[in-house]
Amino acid sequence: MIKTATALGGGICVINECVEDSPKLLGDTMKRIQHTMHGQQSRQEYLVKILKAFLLQFFSQCPTVLGIFLYLLGLFHINYDQVVTSSVKGFPTKCDNVALSKTKLQRAQTLVKRLRKSPSPALLSLLHRRLRKSKSTSAIIARRKERCQRIHFILKQNMPTLEFPEGNDCSNHLYWLCPFLVNRPSDICRSMSRLGYDVPSGTSQLGCVTRFLWDSNEYSDSCPNTEQMMAQILYLPTSSKDMTASDMWHLAASLKECIDDATIEKDNDRSQVKRNYLLLIRLPLMMLLLDMVTLRNVSFGKVTFVICRVICNHLIPMMLSACVAIVIFLHVIRVYLGDFYIRCSDTFSKYHSIMNQRENIENETIILRKALEGSGATIADGSSTHRQHFDLNKHEILQITAHKQREKTKNKVLLTGSTGFIGSLLLRELLLHREELDIDGIVLVIRAKRGQSAKERAAALVGKAMFSFLSESQKVEMITVIEGDVSVKNLGLNAKDYHSLTHDVNITHVINCAACVNFVEPLHRAAESNITSALNLQTFAKSIKPIKAKYVYISTAFVHGNQTGSTTSPLPTDLFNFGKYDPFDLYLSMMDSQSYASAAMADLGFPNTYTFSKSICEHLLLRDKSMNTIIIRPCIVGPAIQEPFEGWAGDKPSTLVAGACLYLKNPYNIWSFRKEQAAVIPVDVVCRYVISKAFEDSKYINADTAFDGASMDCISLTRSKSAEESEHSSERSYVFPKDMAARNESPFEQCSEDSNRQDGRIYTAAWNYSSHSSFQWYSFACSIVQVGSANGHIEKVIAYIVLLISFKLFLAIDLTYQSFRSIHQFLVHHPLNCIKVVCGYIGLKSAFLRDIERLEPFLDLPLLFFPFTTATFHFESDLKAPSQFNAERYMFSCVLAAEKFVRALDKKNASSSLSHNAPDAERISYNCVGGKTSSRPFSDFLWCMLQPRGNYAIRLVGFIVIKLLRVITTEVTVDLDALMRAVQAAHECDSKTDVSSDIDSQTYIILAPTHRSYLDFILISYIAFALPELGISIPNIAAADDFARVPFMGLLTKMAGAFFVKRGKGIIDPKLETKVQSLKKSKSDITTCIEVFLEGRRSRDRRFLEPKTGFLRCLAKTKGTHVIVPITINYEVIPEQSCLTEEADGRQRYELSIFRLVKWLKSAKSGQVNLGRIHVSVASPILMKDSPVLDVKQVASAIQTLQKKSIMVSDFHINACSSVLGINREVVHESLKELGVPIWSEVRNSVSYLTSISEQWSAFLHFGHVYSNYFEGSHPKWAEWMGRNHFTTVPINEMGANTEALLHALLKTFESADKAVITTVEFLQEKGYNNLSSSHVLQYIRKSGCELPSLLLQHAISSYLEICSVRNVNDTTIPIDTTIGSCEGNFKKFSSESYGAWGYKDSGLVLNINGDGKKQVTMKGNRYKISGRPMSKLVPFLEHATEIIVDPRRVVLPKASTITISRSEISKPVLDKLLEIVSPDLDRVTIADIERVRHGTGHSQEDMYMIRCDKLKDTRFPDAVIYPSDEKEVERLVNLASEECLCLIPFGGGTNVSHATWCPPKDKDPRPMISVDVRLMNKILEINEEDLTIHVQAGITGGDLVQELQSRGYTIGHEPDSIEFSTLGGWIATKASGMKQNKYGNIEQIVKSVRVVSSSGKLWQHINSQRATFSRVSTGTDLTSIMMGSEGSLGIITSATLKMWPIPEIKKYESVILHNFEDGLLFVKDISKLGALKPASVRLLDNIQFRLGQSMRSNNESWLKAMKQKLAMTTFSLLVDRFEPEEMVCVTITLEGSRSEIELQMREIRTLASTYGGVCAGNDVGKAGYDMTYAIAYIRDFAMTYGFLAESFETFVPWSKVRSMITATKNRLKREHQDRALPGNPIISCRVTQLYDDGVCVYFYFCMNFENVPNPSATFAEIELAARKEILTQGGSLSHHHGIGKHRAPLMGEVNSDDLREVFMNLKKAIDPHNVFGVANGSYSYKE
Repeated sequence: MIKTATALGGGICVINECVEDSPKLLGDTMKRIQHTMHGQQSRQEYLVKILKAFLLQFFSQCPTVLGIFLYLLGLFHINYDQVVTSSVKGFPTKCDNVALSKTKLQRAQTLVKRLRKSPSPALLSLLHRRLRKSKSTSAIIARRKERCQRIHFILKQNMPTLEFPEGNDCSNHLYWLCPFLVNRPSDICRSMSRLGYDVPSGTSQLGCVTRFLWDSNEYSDSCPNTEQMMAQILYLPTSSKDMTASDMWHLAASLKECIDDATIEKDNDRSQVKRNYLLLIRLPLMMLLLDMVTLRNVSFGKVTFVICRVICNHLIPMMLSACVAIVIFLHVIRVYLGDFYIRCSDTFSKYHSIMNQRENIENETIILRKALEGSGATIADGSSTHRQHFDLNKHEILQITAHKQREKTKNKVLLTGSTGFIGSLLLRELLLHREELDIDGIVLVIRAKRGQSAKERAAALVGKAMFSFLSESQKVEMITVIEGDVSVKNLGLNAKDYHSLTHDVNITHVINCAACVNFVEPLHRAAESNITSALNLQTFAKSIKPIKAKYVYISTAFVHGNQTGSTTSPLPTDLFNFGKYDPFDLYLSMMDSQSYASAAMADLGFPNTYTFSKSICEHLLLRDKSMNTIIIRPCIVGPAIQEPFEGWAGDKPSTLVAGACLYLKNPYNIWSFRKEQAAVIPVDVVCRYVISKAFEDSKYINADTAFDGASMDCISLTRSKSAEESEHSSERSYVFPKDMAARNESPFEQCSEDSNRQDGRIYTAAWNYSSHSSFQWYSFACSIVQVGSANGHIEKVIAYIVLLISFKLFLAIDLTYQSFRSIHQFLVHHPLNCIKVVCGYIGLKSAFLRDIERLEPFLDLPLLFFPFTTATFHFESDLKAPSQFNAERYMFSCVLAAEKFVRALDKKNASSSLSHNAPDAERISYNCVGGKTSSRPFSDFLWCMLQPRGNYAIRLVGFIVIKLLRVITTEVTVDLDALMRAVQAAHECDSKTDVSSDIDSQTYIILAPTHRSYLDFILISYIAFALPELGISIPNIAAADDFARVPFMGLLTKMAGAFFVKRGKGIIDPKLETKVQSLKKSKSDITTCIEVFLEGRRSRDRRFLEPKTGFLRCLAKTKGTHVIVPITINYEVIPEQSCLTEEADGRQRYELSIFRLVKWLKSAKSGQVNLGRIHVSVASPILMKDSPVLDVKQVASAIQTLQKKSIMVSDFHINACSSVLGINREVVHESLKELGVPIWSEVRNSVSYLTSISEQWSAFLHFGHVYSNYFEGSHPKWAEWMGRNHFTTVPINEMGANTEALLHALLKTFESADKAVITTVEFLQEKGYNNLSSSHVLQYIRKSGCELPSLLLQHAISSYLEICSVRNVNDTTIPIDTTIGSCEGNFKKFSSESYGAWGYKDSGLVLNINGDGKKQVTMKGNRYKISGRPMSKLVPFLEHATEIIVDPRRVVLPKASTITISRSEISKPVLDKLLEIVSPDLDRVTIADIERVRHGTGHSQEDMYMIRCDKLKDTRFPDAVIYPSDEKEVERLVNLASEECLCLIPFGGGTNVSHATWCPPKDKDPRPMISVDVRLMNKILEINEEDLTIHVQAGITGGDLVQELQSRGYTIGHEPDSIEFSTLGGWIATKASGMKQNKYGNIEQIVKSVRVVSSSGKLWQHINSQRATFSRVSTGTDLTSIMMGSEGSLGIITSATLKMWPIPEIKKYESVILHNFEDGLLFVKDISKLGALKPASVRLLDNIQFRLGQSMRSNNESWLKAMKQKLAMTTFSLLVDRFEPEEMVCVTITLEGSRSEIELQMREIRTLASTYGGVCAGNDVGKAGYDMTYAIAYIRDFAMTYGFLAESFETFVPWSKVRSMITATKNRLKREHQDRALPGNPIISCRVTQLYDDGVCVYFYFCMNFENVPNPSATFAEIELAARKEILTQGGSLSHHHGIGKHRAPLMGEVNSDDLREVFMNLKKAIDPHNVFGVANGSYSYKE
């Protein structure tokens, strides 16, 4: 082999050393050719080569053009790699002057193109530079080699059979590209490419050269291994790509899946035709698109307009018209022929069960009878109606009686043709009944054939299962094999054998079954095979001494020329009268000139040479009167009816079966079948008849009696030893010998025929003409069409064409043989000849053409069958069929025999795993209806459109399903045998009732499948749609109403026949009865079918759920007879496996949505979904009627018992069990066999093993219930969890060692789970938790390192808690009511605010269960945009994040209802003075408890928790509350406080979360506390529109201020989250910040001046400036700066002057989705650098925050908006697959300003988003995030109601520390949560809210569950304090804008030095000398 030059140089030559002197010869030849034909490469050639490489690289970097080019190349099957490499490798040359022979010249020219020229100097220079860098590249090569070795090891672990090219000393060069060898490399390359891996083939640069070098064949085969390797080599991308170990494992798994997929796919040119048949439509559209793309940037307006007009006016209407025309045409065909196709034959639905007689039917019946005992239901069995009751052993003629033994010798038989159809069964019957026939031995004369000797052929024959009744010694004793040839003189025997046979063996019977059943055999060969051989054998029989042997010759019943007989004149058993022709002369003519014989054959009307030669042979045989010759004339011999089993048809198809095989194999052929009786006789009847005539007494019994079932005078041997052996050897299922498919013999070669006798020495082996025992050819053909179509051999469109031509057209005209021949030539031969010519001309050899060439010799079989299929033959015979003979069933068994042969011989099905999926006895019953192994030669769309039944919605669903199954499954099989029994039972019930419109007398089929996946809903319906031959209607599905709510899917499923049932409500759907009644009343020509899932919901872990009885009760109540069919859908992998496992683990339940569906479909299309195999098992049907004793619960239990019994276990499930239990897979396999569990045998294309232990347990629990009975005594709880096993199991004392080992491992696992639970419960109880919940225990079992799955542990936990009486829930269950009534004493102006909760009374989040059973959150009132709109995703989000289930019926912490506080200590004189200040409005002073509590608390979690729990008694609250209305009242109040020694606490909106309004402890400040609520000071004092300033009282709330300014066209731009309730004074006192600080600044930039009242007097600045404000002054320290952040410790701010702005021209919202938080930080950091272009508000939400916001989206939007959002999300999921849902983040942006300003900002945002791989999500998402700001504050108090404490805290952090600070703080919160063993997972999130040049403000959110947690509020406070310390440690600030208050005051020592603190305290003394404002917040707090 040689590796040619690459693009710029290099090349490796490896010489094959297998031939002596080969290296030297090859090297010399290569050198000679190079010097002769090549010079040195010129610089010009080198430059051209570089230019080519450059252009190819430039071309490949344009995705659009490259994609179009690749598509065009694909249409013409051109490999892109070869195009590229051929342009840069090899060098063309001219060899005109080379003195070589023509052959050598051609070879040399071919070879030299693969050799490079001597390199040019430039190339040598390049190579030199590369060599100089070899030291630096050595490390790279070493790493490359290491990676290749690692992936080599991984691949060997995963795929031990994978081959790698290996060398000896030079093996290291293989690591350059990491090659491996596979079959079908191109397919694997494409599959890996779809998964994102570049796995190229090496054949474009590698090739074998020996075929170019020599003329002789001396070395022609010197490199076969190399050639094979070149065709199979692929390269993995590990050598050039740095991959981690996990990446390599993933690569290996993907490669294994692709190799497995390629194994089951086939090269089929017709599939390529199917893919390209719309080429004429797609190619113009593609070119048009290319034109439009090209013209997009060119100002060709007119051209573009013309193109668009042509498209709109012509192209689109034409395409739509063509589509409509096609649909109408297909509709007409279906309507005209579809119903006829179904009604032409009903044998498929009647007799499909004979395909498989399952061994477990009796066992299943026993189980079912026991399960139904006393339930009022019975077993439905319809198979008895169509059984075959015929018995050979009871027939008068056919039964074998005891033969009278001779006095001296026994019978010995010489048999020829024993390897043929009749001969092999005749041999079996002779051996089986050897004692009755007194046979001492059998001599077989067999000729050697195809390299096998006679003995080898005989050994293969008697080694089959049908001869298993004989032991090996008996075979040797009874059978003698002699090699010979009956067509040769003396039978081709040597003298010794001939003498031995004629003198020593004492042969009594010579039976000649040898013949050549070839209708077109030349006359001389027919004479030789059928006449000469018979005469030779007769001569041999005559020479036998001393006893003259009886000679039995098997002829044919069709020896009467063109005569068919009639009922009045049947065909006699006499010799045919040749008239003027002498038989012997005809024989001589056949052997010689043949003209005389040919004329006679035509004159006498013989249809073929076979019947002609047989008729002549009879005459010649009977001319010898000295011989006792018996002639048996069988008619067409068909498969057996009883022996060795029903449907046996030998090793090869013969005559009748061969015709059916051809019909199925080549449905394009044209046949003619009329409604004439078929002259067919079963082969076992023929054999019995031959034996009865050959061994009857010499005295002829002239009997013409019909069998009536009575016993004969002769001895009946039905229970003799031979009968017992027959029973032992008979195969009990409809299956053919295993070695049939492996034989190399032609499937249509026929080896034998049968004979019969009626009069004299000739007997006709055919049913007597008076017997009604035959079937019509027409019915036979109809059955073939249906079987072929149902099993995928005949496409539906072909079936319809066959029906139209053969069954309608041909029956309407009286075809003669000549006319049929002409039609056949025109429709079959001429088109095929044209195809062959065209294909030969263009060099195309498709798989279709190869099939035609193989079948070409048999294309004329319809012509040969024409005389037989168009006439009814009447024979005179002593064989009369009994009345019990079911001819229709026998006909169908003949069809099935043919179908079995075709299935085995079809390469597609031979490579399918279907033939390996079941035991031999059951394979044929499992029909493949979908998956990778199921393919159709034509379009799936065409198949769906032409199905006989189903509306267009069903057809659309069918089209989607068949495409989907082919992508995601290996195969989908169904047990049609059992399903047909249910249909037959329904038919039998119908036949027993009178036809009536009353539904009480009607029969209904109820399909009851298991429920494991959403796929279940459509799978059963798809089977009914795909197999209309079943005779079952497409079921109406009782679907969950979840489907109805999914856009498009709900409508589609309803149109497809589904009706929706409300489930999970605890009661029966009240409308269910009406729906069922309506279905039962619907008119249909077939039995109404309903599909219902009795389990109600999908099983999350594959265990069987307790069945529901509501639907069964409804069925019984609505009357009628119900045939209930238990169905088990066996999956290897469930589509929703991971989601269901998470739900089983107690995590979030995933709702069905179109978005999730589209996303899953996308992953399926990309090859990421592989479900392996699916098998639909069907159990025995149950008959249920309404009756007083009906127990529907017992019936449901019986149904589930059968479902459990019908499970199938695959290698996938076995491996899962082996993995979870830690035992060998062989132990599991053998254990299942011991218990009799059906097992799919292993196939190569299986799914990859599961990595999740929970998913592995789910796969094991698919069959785990079979072991449950063994735990009933010791561990009843575990037995119940696994599922009760009601069917028989092996007793414990009888179970095998494998089962015992498995049970031991399972028990050990259960005990480990129990032990883990006990240990964890004890640990939590030590922590102080008494009332434990399951989720709490599970959480800390997980944290202890236990690896058992949650689904196992949850059961162990619940069992233990129940046993130990540890309550799993609180004692108190409170109905949902989150509304608090008005509180007495609340100040009326502010009575709208909630008490003990955030916000307004009329607003708030409430939780209910909606009509669909979902937990739905709704915002009360109408204040917010989300008000009144249900949010069904919020609670699931909370549950998923915390792994705590929220019970809507159980309120953990209700809102406050009582107040228990200490009394006010204010004296009456002081109170009177306070009243005097506000007089005459005395309501503005209050000492009401609720007012005191409200003003003594804020809105931190501690405040809310304390109020709700009414833990207020020990807390100090203000003694009075006063509401001043102006500055004068404030001044009087401050003076009063100074006089009376009062402490004043300023109060604004009360929204603080820093305990700033808390009263100081009494030991610190014993003075009376007065809360000063300034919210009545809310007036605007002055507006200066010229200076854009506003002077306003400090008590105005943000909401009122915004409203006032907006009415005047202005804004101050300050919008904190608490803007609705917080006040201007509070903003200044806390130094607040707003969302839009980027544009308007923080409060310190907005406030120009303040007025303050303190104990030292009124404080303000610039008193003489006529209220003017200044942007900046240099007058020393200003009052505004002093009051910023004072937190009420210096005085009361009475008013302030603010800067204002005109309302911006445009307000726009935007949002950007980014991959992760890191990208988000980089994005917002760049935004912070935009300066003046920085948007007004930019908020970065981490993933949890983003998902929380999405969960609060309303699901009650308009239909149009909902569809728009769904479309947007679906498009996003399709186009942007790089975003991980658990990592993606969102940036919400608010832009305000002029249009041009916003356009510039948007441009910058889009640029930055593109830089970081983000996607702009649009205005809606951004605005929703902005609007949600005010509503989201209600979530904390809502969560507290159901057991969750939550709080937010903020900080400022520099850009340099932001990442480390966020990571460290989150980790600290997690650690603190875990150290306290708190229940559930904490919700920890953050968002960036304000941007600065040097850093950001970061909000942290922490949420924890507090059920059963002692003193949870204090615990929360401890965790928060730890987080704040961590923030400070990591470089963050103590607060950004919330302030310090008393809550954070203990940490101020880390902010301010002690000296600075003293400075602040001295400042306070100066401003507030009497300490009137002793609230002690922030810098003025008490020193700890």
